Amino acid sequence: MKRVLTILFAAALLAAVNFCQQRLDAMPEKQELAATNPFGKLPPAQYMAEYTASMLMGGMRAVAIDYLWIQLGKAEKARNWIEVAAILDILLSLQPNFAEIWSHLAWVEAYNIAAQQENEEDRWRWVKKGIEHSDQAVKRNPTSEKLLFNKGYMLYHRVPQERILMERYRDWRGRDCFGDAAHTIRDAILLAQSKGIANTTPPSDGMMQEAYVRWAHILMKRGEFRRAHAVLDEGLDMCERLLAGRANTDVNRKMNGLFTDLHEPYTLEEILARRLRAAENVDEIRVKLLETYVRLGKKYSLAKGVEERIVELTDGPLSKAFRLAREGKAADGAEFLGKTLLPLYSELAIREDQTENIFWTEMVRFVQHLQAGMRFEGDGRKAEALKKYDDIIEEFRYNLPGESPQWPLIEGHAKRLRGN
Repeated sequence: MKRVLTILFAAALLAAVNFCQQRLDAMPEKQELAATNPFGKLPPAQYMAEYTASMLMGGMRAVAIDYLWIQLGKAEKARNWIEVAAILDILLSLQPNFAEIWSHLAWVEAYNIAAQQENEEDRWRWVKKGIEHSDQAVKRNPTSEKLLFNKGYMLYHRVPQERILMERYRDWRGRDCFGDAAHTIRDAILLAQSKGIANTTPPSDGMMQEAYVRWAHILMKRGEFRRAHAVLDEGLDMCERLLAGRANTDVNRKMNGLFTDLHEPYTLEEILARRLRAAENVDEIRVKLLETYVRLGKKYSLAKGVEERIVELTDGPLSKAFRLAREGKAADGAEFLGKTLLPLYSELAIREDQTENIFWTEMVRFVQHLQAGMRFEGDGRKAEALKKYDDIIEEFRYNLPGESPQWPLIEGHAKRLRGN
């Protein structure tokens, strides 16, 4: 009886192996692997792990892969991201040309595991591992526009989430993350178009446009005005060429105008910097600069750098409001914000085409929360005022740029209030 059961089990196992192998062989990734024959074209050492695993496991390879995918699902359900990364790493040895595994591993490292790290250096270490796996993915799968786009998206979205990550990336690569993001997404679109695909992922051209704009903004903030203007010109030329001859949205076409319109405020920024160095009066140029940015903020939807600069240039009313609070006139500070920042941000929350700008809607809420804190303070409800200021710092930390002058004002005022 045991012999019969063993034979039946073996037969069932062989049938399962054959079924799994046929299913794997039919996958596009497997077809592409056979066509490119990486074992013959690349250094043997680079593929030794996969080659050895394949030879030793033989037909059991498919069963092992299925088992690992099942374990991966369990680990993800348990949110055990270290285990998820380890399983994905093993799967890469068995399915090195399966683009989904590369993308998944890079994402788990740069987003899930990094987010669990309290220390910023540990977060950077995991984000860096995710980027490195994206680099390897692109090298191993040079015909995958999806992997190129995923790499560009990580540079465009994950790295800029923290100022320290952007700084570490620049120290590591010697380049700005937005510049690399713009070029990588550009290459993904070009690769897709070479295959007759209009685009990679629907928003990729919009991301490329914004990456160019934010790259130019970073250069401008560093005082590299000539390079900033050059990046605006490069972005306009590239976007016009990639969007030509295919269907695209009104937003995409309109956004190309931002590359041209930004030359004006960047020229004013250079004048402002020159006057500041010469210790000259800059009130008039600051007003003109703010007016120019406000006009662009109402006109365009993907203008993060413009939005951040407006926030920085409107630190004056907030400074005055907190000065009134320090003088024991917190209620007057709240009223002053209602007459200055609140109407300006409310105006920006509605674009020229009457659509809502979510960033400025959030900034309206930011001012309203500040007013509430100052009113609590004015009524002598110090504990409630402090809680409100702490809530503002927590809730709006990622809405305002990290180096904005608003943060020292709020944090410094809360500290003084605690001391009092």
